[in-house]
Amino acid sequence: MAKIKIPYFLKPNKNYELIRVGKNNDGGYLVCTNSIKKSRFLLSMGINDDWSFERQFSLKNKYVKIKMYDQTLSFYFLIQRFFIEILKLFLPGRIKKFNISIKNLYEYFSFVRNKFVNKVIDKNNFKKIIQIKSKNIFLKIDIEGSEYEILDTIIDNKNKIEAIAIEFHDLHKNIKKIENFVKKLNLKIVHIHPNNFKQVNPDILEVIFSRNPKVIGKNFLFPNNLDMKNDPRQKNLDIMFL
Repeated sequence: MAKIKIPYFLKPNKNYELIRVGKNNDGGYLVCTNSIKKSRFLLSMGINDDWSFERQFSLKNKYVKIKMYDQTLSFYFLIQRFFIEILKLFLPGRIKKFNISIKNLYEYFSFVRNKFVNKVIDKNNFKKIIQIKSKNIFLKIDIEGSEYEILDTIIDNKNKIEAIAIEFHDLHKNIKKIENFVKKLNLKIVHIHPNNFKQVNPDILEVIFSRNPKVIGKNFLFPNNLDMKNDPRQKNLDIMFL
């Protein structure tokens, strides 16, 4: 089994009450039940064509307001892929992807459109986004390496934030930035999960933070029973704390 090396400062201190939100495999995160209940605004950065986390979150908290940001998603993007899947429909194994493209088009109008903004997430844009007049904000961040641009702004607004689900890319190159972020953030690390898409020198880590997590055990449990492979075709990654 391949291993990912993780510094001890990223290890959760306890075993916390968690729930899986989002679809199976890539796109789902283990977050604190308390975080969902107390959140009043979900800001989601980087969704591509997967809003299963946001949809399930809204079902578990009917009072939450949601705003989603991505530079790639659009109605035309979904339409284009829909017609590509029609052309490929008679190829082996394509019926599932065709069904997904139909579902995505339907959900774009029924759930996504009035919550979505087509926008690049960078330092300047995020400063404007986070200025919403709301506390108890849940941040979901998967922006392919650009997360390091916005860490300082998150710290500047840390008292407004209830929880964070963030994916750190190029983990080992950015350890100092992450350590500084963790030290300044007034939230607890409640779960970590290595992304198994990269098997050679893996360096992508999902980290979940929460303000008021519920402790259910003295020791961090990994893997959690709710954990799933990001890529079901690849082997799981083991964690080696350094």
